[in-house]
Amino acid sequence: MSIASIHVSDLPEVTYEKGYLLFEEGKPGKSVYVLKEGQVSIVAGGNEICKVDDKDTIFGEISILLNCPASASVVVEQKATFHVIEDLKAYMHEQPDFAVHVSRILAKRVADMNKYYVQIKQELVKSESNPAARFSKKLWDLVVKVDRFWGREVL
Repeated sequence: MSIASIHVSDLPEVTYEKGYLLFEEGKPGKSVYVLKEGQVSIVAGGNEICKVDDKDTIFGEISILLNCPASASVVVEQKATFHVIEDLKAYMHEQPDFAVHVSRILAKRVADMNKYYVQIKQELVKSESNPAARFSKKLWDLVVKVDRFWGREVL
């Protein structure tokens, strides 16, 4: 996700061909990649989430910042060149503007997820009055879990 152009031209570059697995869901990440050109596919839980070809999109920051396995796989769809950040935390200390940039990206993701979550929940609430359109109990339970995560009901 790119919010605004960032200065990363001083970083080393790598190029990968179609089919290269940049990150594997559930496996630890070591580096962060910033897309210079090309296209990748984001896959989570066996489902393609999206294709990305936006310059300056950052991949791998969540795994590094939270010290956890990758939350999705990233597969090169079209030959792609990336700037590589080997030590994200050190780079953020050296480049505070980059740290702000990553913070904005993560904040935008949370805001977007909140918006989509509320839309899903509103549809579920509407469907309660229509037995033919009722969603599964499992889906409703997931909505309740997200409500608990935020510490209150969203609707």
